[in-house]
Amino acid sequence: LVGHDAAVNAFAFTPEGEYIATASADCTVRLWRTQDGTCVGIFTEHEAAVTHLVISDDGSVLASGAENGTVCVRKMEEILPGRNGTILLCGHNARVNALTCTPRGEYVATATADCTVRLWGTEDGACVATFTEHEAAVTHVVISDDGSVLASGAEGRCVR
Repeated sequence: LVGHDAAVNAFAFTPEGEYIATASADCTVRLWRTQDGTCVGIFTEHEAAVTHLVISDDGSVLASGAENGTVCVRKMEEILPGRNGTILLCGHNARVNALTCTPRGEYVATATADCTVRLWGTEDGACVATFTEHEAAVTHVVISDDGSVLASGAEGRCVR
């Protein structure tokens, strides 16, 4: 797949493998049809290199995070027909290191270099929780398969 103007930093498949999303240092996210390699969407909302992206387990949400701490959430049902439907999430002031979604895409969790983890609603973009227990950059975040437990890891050698 050729189209980005800089390094590809992350990618993820939709659950059935029909599409792959790519995140790039060129500040864009692209959505590609895997069957023929056609780019079906280019998203330019980020103003900094896109560092991470995730697609929810049910394929309903595509979220991406950038060097400047911004996060974009897109509902797949809105972007596949060609509409944008992007919600821009602001609140972090440092690089997004990791993202994850609840299995059905109701929430996105972000882990950043500002030592915080945030949980965001994907319907309205509201930050519903901020976790500040880490003393170093948070590098990973996961949500359990049933969506009930969130865990994060940081450069400070701890998991919370």
